[in-house]
Amino acid sequence: MEALSDPNIHIIGVCLCGNNDDHLNTVIRRVRREGLLGVTVMVNIGENPNLRMIQDEIAHQLGFTFQTKPEAISCCAVFDIKTKNKKVVSQNARELSHRIRTESNVLFILRDLHTRLDLAKLGVDHQFCKLVLTSHNEKMLLKRNNVQRTFKL
Repeated sequence: MEALSDPNIHIIGVCLCGNNDDHLNTVIRRVRREGLLGVTVMVNIGENPNLRMIQDEIAHQLGFTFQTKPEAISCCAVFDIKTKNKKVVSQNARELSHRIRTESNVLFILRDLHTRLDLAKLGVDHQFCKLVLTSHNEKMLLKRNNVQRTFKL
């Protein structure tokens, strides 16, 4: 709780030993009850993170939709899917970053990280919110995600 209320700590790593979501949920309830942070967004990341799907889930939980709409893709333009997807992810990241700056005290809980997540590509600017990253791999949390404080549950 101290790390969440410290204005100098933005990224917190939580190493889950086993299935300790109950402890995490208790912390979330307490944060809401005590009014430490305004909006809480919780997203499962998983082994193969899909940035576009993660962005859509975050936007949904923040109560907005992106300006960019998925384009119809013809059968002849299949090779352009990755390029178009990268452009959409980039545009969504800009919109998401702007939205986070206008919200007050957003807490992001990004669950089940298996690898480093590029927060800039996602559109989550850690300087304007709090991030709790959960993983079963403590080394990955410490070395690859710029975590400022780590806890084991």
